[in-house]
Amino acid sequence: MANVDEGFRLRILSMQEKLNVLIVGSLERVKGKLRTDLIFSQAAYFIVATFYGATSLSKSSRNKKLFQQVIAELCLYIRSLKIA
Repeated sequence: MANVDEGFRLRILSMQEKLNVLIVGSLERVKGKLRTDLIFSQAAYFIVATFYGATSLSKSSRNKKLFQQVIAELCLYIRSLKIA
């Protein structure tokens, strides 16, 4: 839809940006426990992109287990952001 409806594309973009801001805010609240080399906005976009990608893959393949596997890997990534 985003390719054919500019209004729809802008609404989706706005939602994605708001989600990114929320994730960045969450990361900033616990930044003392996170790696110092972390770029919050970059990590937030990666988290959002991975979630959307997992959703898209599981829909196109009709494979719920694939979604669960990708999200499990995303959780490992998020845990790796903590200082060891």
